[in-house]
Amino acid sequence: MSITDTIFSCSETPVWTPATLDPSILPPCLSCTLRLSSKLPGTGSCTPNIFGLVVNENPTTEFVINGARYNLIATYLCFPGLHRLYGHQVVCDAELVVEFRHVSELGKYASLSVPLTKDAVGSAYFHTLGQITSSRPVLSSLIPEDSKILSYPGPSIDGRSALDLRPNSVCAPIARPTNWYVVLDPVEISFADFDRLYGLCDKSILKGPPKPLADISAARAARLLTIIAEITLEGSESLQPADEGGKSTSALKCYRIDPETDIENDKVYIGGKTKKKTTLQKELERAAELSGDTPDDGTIKPGDIERIVGIILGVTIGIILCAFIAFFIWRGTFSHYLPVLKLYEFPQKSQT
Repeated sequence: MSITDTIFSCSETPVWTPATLDPSILPPCLSCTLRLSSKLPGTGSCTPNIFGLVVNENPTTEFVINGARYNLIATYLCFPGLHRLYGHQVVCDAELVVEFRHVSELGKYASLSVPLTKDAVGSAYFHTLGQITSSRPVLSSLIPEDSKILSYPGPSIDGRSALDLRPNSVCAPIARPTNWYVVLDPVEISFADFDRLYGLCDKSILKGPPKPLADISAARAARLLTIIAEITLEGSESLQPADEGGKSTSALKCYRIDPETDIENDKVYIGGKTKKKTTLQKELERAAELSGDTPDDGTIKPGDIERIVGIILGVTIGIILCAFIAFFIWRGTFSHYLPVLKLYEFPQKSQT
């Protein structure tokens, strides 16, 4: 079996399947498991490159393939899209490509690709992309939960472009074999977000992603393409939300005290008596509970004895060390003192 029987070449990738391809000929991978974990968003800043934009996603994003962990190394927003999938006559308007590398076997790579199509509303993921904001959706929120994945082995797009499809440096032989995972149903991006993000591209260096010379044959598709039924998505929503036991920060806010409405019978009411039935003391106690600090009631608490013993031992050891240091300093300074005393002879008492 030759290498061409196990991996698509640069001439065949990114994969364009025949629009009329019968998906039933593609074998399912029943044992394959995919999990995308992105619990923190990246900054979302964008830098122009030859594909379109390099997106600054959070480097802690992890892609787990059949139990093997891959770390994020690069994210590209490509104009136009890379893949043309069955049922579609053309490639999508754009495509987000996220590259990963195995955590220990650094020669293993994987790419998660999300085709994008323009729509009136679009995904919230792109609303803040390329803008300065304190709140952004995580990467996993972009992919619908019931998504099917098309998998195939092929070369990476790095080092290639629409103007240089098959450079010898990366294609002869394939320098970076990559397992591709393509979301089958395109995700929507709004017209406004598409125009804004495309406007961030540097047209002087924009070449577009590589494309194949022709559609792959049905035989090649049946041999090398695989359908994975689902992908598990882990995002910030997997953390405990504030409305289900999380810590609210309302007790830590600064309130303006109005003596006319907020003080009654020596009690201070936060937010006015008619707005919020809580006193300043209650708010302080609540803030202490949320922060983990409890008022000092004079009793011995866990850790107090350890701290006292630690202080005593620290002082004792410090005194001993200081005594040793002082002894050796004086010994070195007056090294000839004892020999002089031994050589000194006192006059003997006269006998009577």
